[in-house]
Amino acid sequence: MLRLEILATLLLVVLTGTAAAAPDAPDDLATTLQRAIDLAGGGRCDEALALTRALATADQAFYVANVPAQPALAACVRERIARPAPPAPPPRATTHTAGDDDPSVLGNLLIAGGAGTAGFFAFGLLANKIAYGRIDGGGDDEGLPSGEFVIASSIGSTLLPAAAVYLMNRDDRHDSSLAMTVTGSVVFGLVGTVVGYPMVVDSPLLGLAVIIGTPAVGAVVGNRLSRSLKRLPVEVVPMAAPGQFGAIVGGRF
Repeated sequence: MLRLEILATLLLVVLTGTAAAAPDAPDDLATTLQRAIDLAGGGRCDEALALTRALATADQAFYVANVPAQPALAACVRERIARPAPPAPPPRATTHTAGDDDPSVLGNLLIAGGAGTAGFFAFGLLANKIAYGRIDGGGDDEGLPSGEFVIASSIGSTLLPAAAVYLMNRDDRHDSSLAMTVTGSVVFGLVGTVVGYPMVVDSPLLGLAVIIGTPAVGAVVGNRLSRSLKRLPVEVVPMAAPGQFGAIVGGRF
């Protein structure tokens, strides 16, 4: 019996100490509410509403019974609702010029040179075959090729590089002139033919390099000079209100 009394006494002491140490929850909520009201009255709505959110989390019933009835807090809520959303960051300005996406000059020259070499020999040897019945026919004693070979190979080494460069540089964003590409190839090719064929006798490789290389260079130059950004179509959409200008949709300005 004595042991039971001792245990009851100890339990009572523990419970009394715990109750004394526990904070008065309603007083804490009331203090937080008053702090929120003071902040709202001072125009510090963001801090006041942060405290009301804490009240709602801690005690929903206390929040419903006390917060909506406070004019200062209600004014903060209305101000928050009416506040416009922050503007979206402006898009990053990007610039694009006609040369941004161009294939490299070296790549153009390699493709044009390969096409020119193929056109030179294919057209020239085919002309010999048609004119003389054999691909090595018609040459003179000094080693110069036949006239048919010269004409046909010049056509092949001029047109094929121009076509290759034009097709290589076509895309959805750019325009280029086929006429300018061909003109550059022809002009440079004429110079190469006049200069290169006399060199073939003494320096065959150098002479062929001049004859085949100059149209390729001319095609690249002509294509680059005519290359530009495409103009997108512009559509004017009338506005609903009379007397206002239409909205412009699409296009580049």
